[in-house]
Amino acid sequence: MTLTRLWEESLYRDFAMSKRRRQHNRIEDPSSFSSTTDLTSSMRYKLRKKHPCPIEMEEQLRVKNARLPRLVHDGLNAWLKRHQDNPYPNREEKEKLSQQLGITPQQVCNYIHYSELVHWNFRGLG
Repeated sequence: MTLTRLWEESLYRDFAMSKRRRQHNRIEDPSSFSSTTDLTSSMRYKLRKKHPCPIEMEEQLRVKNARLPRLVHDGLNAWLKRHQDNPYPNREEKEKLSQQLGITPQQVCNYIHYSELVHWNFRGLG
């Protein structure tokens, strides 16, 4: 379980415990509140927005830039131009391209798939 997930679960548990305390007007053992299933998704969302995780954990939440560098685009486009008759690399070619360009084989697959969709839609055939 990640640190952010633990942080969120502790928020949910604390909220559920305080809610039950208000309802029963008594203090109970915190270990008795193991389930937070009575919280709706909107309540969970509001809790996360009201109490964001500490800055130390924020690094895990940041989304990496999804765009590939220009050199990677140029390398993949050059490969596609050389293989216009069969623009589907096999496993070895994907590994070779990914090592040359510094990306993963899955990124190679995604780029080729996307370029195929753009190509067919551009030509009006999609």
